[in-house]
Amino acid sequence: MSDKGDLTISSGKKLYACGNKRPGIVTTSVPKCIRKRPRSSTSSTLHVSVGRSDATVLNPSDRSKVISVNRPEANAEHPTAPTRIRRIIDDSLHLSAWREEDLLLSSGVGKLARVKLSASPALEAKRLWAVSRLCRNFEKAVSIHLGSCWANTFEEFLLCHDGVDDPIIPGDERIVSFLHSRLHAKKVSSLAVEKIVGTLIPLVRRMREYINQSCEQVQESDILPTKIVVKKHGSRVKLSLNDTTVEVNAEHYEKLRHLFKLQTSYVQSGCHNDDDNNFESAAFALLCRYTAAQGGTFNTVAGHHAALHGAVFDVLRDGMGIDVECFASPLNCRWHRYCSPFVDTDATFGSLGSFFDFTPSEGSFECNPPFDEEYIFRTVKHITALIEAAERASKALSFVIITPHWPGKTSWENMAGCPHVTHVEIIPLREHGFLEGAQHAKQTQYRIASCDTSVVFLQSKSGRKKYPITQMFLSALRLAFRPHQELNQF
Repeated sequence: MSDKGDLTISSGKKLYACGNKRPGIVTTSVPKCIRKRPRSSTSSTLHVSVGRSDATVLNPSDRSKVISVNRPEANAEHPTAPTRIRRIIDDSLHLSAWREEDLLLSSGVGKLARVKLSASPALEAKRLWAVSRLCRNFEKAVSIHLGSCWANTFEEFLLCHDGVDDPIIPGDERIVSFLHSRLHAKKVSSLAVEKIVGTLIPLVRRMREYINQSCEQVQESDILPTKIVVKKHGSRVKLSLNDTTVEVNAEHYEKLRHLFKLQTSYVQSGCHNDDDNNFESAAFALLCRYTAAQGGTFNTVAGHHAALHGAVFDVLRDGMGIDVECFASPLNCRWHRYCSPFVDTDATFGSLGSFFDFTPSEGSFECNPPFDEEYIFRTVKHITALIEAAERASKALSFVIITPHWPGKTSWENMAGCPHVTHVEIIPLREHGFLEGAQHAKQTQYRIASCDTSVVFLQSKSGRKKYPITQMFLSALRLAFRPHQELNQF
């Protein structure tokens, strides 16, 4: 277990060596494998050679000019994405039937095949109200100590749940542990911490009880179909049920419709229907769940999860054979197969369920977990177990993990020290950007990175051979990570 393979960490002109590993080759200028378009051309495409084939890095402002390279033709039975949404979803990736089956059998959705995977719009509206009220009281209790940082802390608070009592609201023990660790780290006195805990715990219990009672009421009334009112206002779409309203960008609303129809085309049983009522109910429930998970209607934060540019996904797809995201949602996924936190609301839109219930034995995967230390710990632990199983079966398994570059933090050091790490690429702060984690709800889609980013590769021995990490690939990846405004200049 002491052999960690050939590990190099590169960042611009600097090279960090881990232990006695051989140094890597660092490319500091735009490589020859990246060809700019001629000045006379109106194309917004960068052609990037990544070894096995020509990848295509597209200008994020023009996703309609997708060039499919060595990929199978679309199945005529499956709907294609409208041109107007191809900026936010890659419709050129078509998985074979055996790959679809393998992914489903390895997923939480496949393991729950006999369970009805759907969420009640009425119950999700009640949950959204409860989380929104909890958010208001959380601000009152902690903002005096944390200032404007209370919003990000509330998002971390929601992330600490274990999903046992509720998919969003944490249990009592986790709440107490979280509040003590976070508030003491901010130098809040023990007396003040105990007062905050004493204020929030009873409220959380009341909100859980409210949701449980609502669940019983909904089970009795859900026999009748739910009618969601949909209103479009320019680039925004509002969905309402009684006095609860959620909003989404029109582009992402159409993306949800496409994913819903695509998933329906894969399901052979008669339990799925793609009529407007079913889609609108599923979309409303989904939006309620994610609005609640991001802080409720009172404050939408989503600062702990940023999405990658489409150009980065294109390079990962063509350079490493990646076709599944391990941490995504129907709202920010790039491909139609992905893992996401809420199987009941998301399976209708193509989700494979939670990554921690996903057990693939081979393949290549992208992993961009929430920027939270506990999540990163759990992610690396799960990936390590999967790779060890792949090693025993001589299978090719590969993961690319994107996280903040946090040297000195236990979670990052644990990840970088994993025996299956084959390379760590550091993307400097000023050389890259992301899409907003809540891009579906915000007018501003892009944001500059707030710190350096680590791109960490974990692979089985067979995975290293099947998915080699070449310097041409890394150069293409670094270019694709550039901020949106810079990519527009090529």
